[in-house]
Amino acid sequence: MQKRKRSQKDTKAKLLKAALDIFSKDGYDAATTRHIAKKAGVNESLIHRYFKSKLGLFFALKQQFREKLIKQFLAYDESANIEEELVRFITSRLQSTKQDKKFFKLAISRAILDPKVREDMRSYASMKPPELVERFERFRSKDQIRKDVDLDQMIGVLHSLSFAFSILMDGIESLKKEDAEKLIKSAANILTKGLAPRR
Repeated sequence: MQKRKRSQKDTKAKLLKAALDIFSKDGYDAATTRHIAKKAGVNESLIHRYFKSKLGLFFALKQQFREKLIKQFLAYDESANIEEELVRFITSRLQSTKQDKKFFKLAISRAILDPKVREDMRSYASMKPPELVERFERFRSKDQIRKDVDLDQMIGVLHSLSFAFSILMDGIESLKKEDAEKLIKSAANILTKGLAPRR
């Protein structure tokens, strides 16, 4: 039983890797499940068994990306202040985009062309794991965030800002490291001032 589960997991991983490679090289529309299965070295029927369709493969890739993203931004440094946390959050999103550049570019192009994908991508702005909300509640309890700030909206703005940085990643990568860091710190500083309690 365990061997079968491991075999299924390995097959799914091969199919997802092959799908991402082919979607990136040939484009989503030109890619075929037959070509993907061939690249993965498995029978095409397994795509239909595990993912239902080519779109199912795309959404499985998206879920994989999302889970990785959540795991990265849930990493936490207890000693950080709000500005340091905002810098870390934006930086982790950029690192995630850089690591998964193929998927990020694919997702953006699909969102432009496909209303269903576009609607699903909007959910990125509403990713609010309870741990993340609790973290910002702790900053509020330390008097680093005003009492009247709606944390759900604040996290939405933070996601949108991080997404904008991700879209501009190629330009940001062309900057010197210290200039890129300065740009991110500047954005975090503006947000921090807006969130700070009025004295």
